[in-house]
Amino acid sequence: PMEDAAQRIAFGKALNAGQTCVAPDYVLCPADRVQAFVDEYRNQFAAMYPSLRDNDDYTAIINERQYDRLQGYLEDAREKGAELIEINPASENLKDGTRKMPITLALKTTPDMKIMQDEIFGPI
Repeated sequence: PMEDAAQRIAFGKALNAGQTCVAPDYVLCPADRVQAFVDEYRNQFAAMYPSLRDNDDYTAIINERQYDRLQGYLEDAREKGAELIEINPASENLKDGTRKMPITLALKTTPDMKIMQDEIFGPI
């Protein structure tokens, strides 16, 4: 079922903010079930991490260089037409004074996007 799949994928991606070699980087989902997956993923992630900024259980990006690399992936995808869905359950400001990044789902990706070419090693 969708709930189980979303919970397991969210757990694997959120562990250490996706900074593990076994974190899932993409999901293969039938087109007519994508919105259901996004909704369930959002619910499952929020249940695990209701807040991010001051939550010791949710990890920051290891250093500024890696943070900038991940932000570059998001900007590249945005510029090339991806739909980015940021999952920030408490709608916290994560731009100032932290290297924490919300989980971001990227939809409508294309092969020329960096996130589809490189290992992500982060919460995207």
